[in-house]
Amino acid sequence: MGKRSNTIRWLVIFSAISCILSFPADLHAQQAAGAEVSAGTEETSHHSAPATDTFGQTQFVLSGDPVVPPRDYAKGLEIPNPDEYDPIESGTIFDIVYLGVADGRMRFEIRGYTATDLQNPDTGQTVDFPVEQQSIEIRNIRIDVEAAESGSLTYKANRFSETSGN
Repeated sequence: MGKRSNTIRWLVIFSAISCILSFPADLHAQQAAGAEVSAGTEETSHHSAPATDTFGQTQFVLSGDPVVPPRDYAKGLEIPNPDEYDPIESGTIFDIVYLGVADGRMRFEIRGYTATDLQNPDTGQTVDFPVEQQSIEIRNIRIDVEAAESGSLTYKANRFSETSGN
């Protein structure tokens, strides 16, 4: 009877740990940050980015995930038409990935894409900002930071025109 009790006890512990580890990350994210987890996402380089129709809403991403999907934000929020771009042009269409906090600075990667492949970035550039900075502008995207942690970012993203400032 003693061996059976130990076996059952270990099965219960193993099951509980398995449930905790496999619990959906989106639910953890929503509860931890008090932010809305986007119902609409777009698949980008094997990571989903909040869809552009969530701009202006509080979002939450883990480090290593895109903050915005790849677009030509100088033109708008629509998925780029490959016929409007040179096939070897790279970087006009971009996304932004949150890399986390290091040495008191938030790190982001701007990844450039060709119009014919929005799944695999062609170029990349890392930029960083002081962790206490609450508003960040990267090209045509303004990111209002609500909370920046080493493993996650709570924020609102918006597109703005460089000529008008809005």
